[in-house]
Amino acid sequence: MSEMSQPPEMRRNRPDPLLSLLAWNGVAGAVIALVLAGAVLAADVAHLRTLILNSDEPWIPVLLLVFGFLVTMCSVTMGTAIMALGRDPEAGSRPRGGAPAVLGRFAPARATAARGLGGGAARP
Repeated sequence: MSEMSQPPEMRRNRPDPLLSLLAWNGVAGAVIALVLAGAVLAADVAHLRTLILNSDEPWIPVLLLVFGFLVTMCSVTMGTAIMALGRDPEAGSRPRGGAPAVLGRFAPARATAARGLGGGAARP
């Protein structure tokens, strides 16, 4: 009995490979973000740790710092994964799909000034 002929409740729910790719790369970006935010606080970059520890509510700046890193790093890793989908690792760095597009030669365009707008006479 094939999977399509089975009733919907008996079919296996297989995750979409694209969503799985994005999820794994999002998790990797989150780990990188947490490590970087921890490194910034541990190294006391621009005296951020000192400012945060002297704050009345230190959890707010830490939350904002971690959230900023999370958004940035998750976006970078997920975007990189999407952009890498069109590349074939065996073919090198060229995208799949044939030869690169060749642009035609550029030719200068002739433009004339409109009368009355520029204050000068139009050239033929």
